Amino acid sequence: MAILFVVAGFIGRWKLPLIGAAMLVVVAVVAGGLYPWAIQRFQVTPTEQALENEYIQRNINMTRQAYGLDDTEVMPYDATTQTEQGALREDTETTSNIRLLDPNVVSSAFAQLQQFRPYYQFPDMLNVDRYEIDGEVQDTVISTRELNPDQIDGWYNQAVVYTHGYGVVAAYGSQVQADGKPEFMQAGIPSTGEISDSYEPRIYFGENSPQYSIVGGSEDDEPLELDRPQTNDDAAGDAKTTFAGNGGPGVGNWFNRLSYSIKFQSTDMLLSDAVRPESQILYDRNPRERVEKVAPYLTVDGNPYPAIVDDKVV
Repeated sequence: MAILFVVAGFIGRWKLPLIGAAMLVVVAVVAGGLYPWAIQRFQVTPTEQALENEYIQRNINMTRQAYGLDDTEVMPYDATTQTEQGALREDTETTSNIRLLDPNVVSSAFAQLQQFRPYYQFPDMLNVDRYEIDGEVQDTVISTRELNPDQIDGWYNQAVVYTHGYGVVAAYGSQVQADGKPEFMQAGIPSTGEISDSYEPRIYFGENSPQYSIVGGSEDDEPLELDRPQTNDDAAGDAKTTFAGNGGPGVGNWFNRLSYSIKFQSTDMLLSDAVRPESQILYDRNPRERVEKVAPYLTVDGNPYPAIVDDKVV
């Protein structure tokens, strides 16, 4: 580009004929673009390391000098080891707890083996915890099977049917199966395992919950919420449930219903028969955000993780 400007100025100053000017422009284009490309493509790229080695070494030398490391004495070190069978026998308690599962990369294995449906998901990075199993403390990689709102279409499905995730999935951090798969200590639908077989598995509050859900109702109301997928091939349809807790404001009266319809810009909430006299609305469902709104003066952990405590997921 700079060469083109120079050529243009040269043409204007000397008032060269049109043909001569065109020739200068062509020469400028070749010199400014084609020639450097040809050098890079046919001379540098085939022997890039050899040609650039001198300049890379200069960069390394100047960096060492800048950090005061140019006078460092380099000595070769022969990294030999002397081991014998049973050398770690006295450290069995320590070595048995060496973590084999990396919570940063094992999410895909959890998803492949325990997701079951596309409307469920696991976070990209799982969490680490410890549980006492048969009197021994076990290192655990743990997560909840939460909803994936991006896989759910339509207001009715998003707000009324798919309201909660289901179950905790946990694997031994220091054990794997023979084929490398995680060794689960808590898994499946219904959720069973060594941590607890009787905990409440429905995840209404989590890091990937829908923006809001309409839940609850009376004992006589028809269950509308998908509880969990049936795992028995002979079972007809999926299990349904009705939220039985007290987790959000009521939207059974018209004033609250109108207020939340305006808040969430939803005419469906205002008009749908799925909003019943005893319905509640759940929102602000991320645990970190809920704590920050209730107690803004607290410093909150940047990465909330699930745990089963007293048969509840907290």
